[in-house]
Amino acid sequence: MRTAGWIAVASCCVALVACRSGTVQSGAAALGATSMARTGTLTGVVKLYGGPLSSVTGKQTLNGAPGPDWRVTVRSGSRVVARETSNTSGRFVFHLMPGTYVLDCSGAQPIQILAGTTTTADCPEPVP
Repeated sequence: MRTAGWIAVASCCVALVACRSGTVQSGAAALGATSMARTGTLTGVVKLYGGPLSSVTGKQTLNGAPGPDWRVTVRSGSRVVARETSNTSGRFVFHLMPGTYVLDCSGAQPIQILAGTTTTADCPEPVP
């Protein structure tokens, strides 16, 4: 009987550690392999706009150029659900449970995620 009691206590401790609140994980790491089938995918590109004027064209030099290493955040209400840094091509990917979220870039974009589908939303970022 004592062994069964210790096993129950150990199982509860493992479950509590696994479910600790307030932890923000990034991208695909936020979900285990078993829950991936019940999720939807959010993908996009950070695009940079602005910058100095080109001496050749007279236009701003950044006109939708990919933005590598930019922080992209997904929120549910005021709670941060996931954070990711765009790759060298400016791309980011999140695997999220179905629901309504806000993609937090230079402005807040409402995003609807459906299970088994991919939603695309780019992040336009103004730069000086």
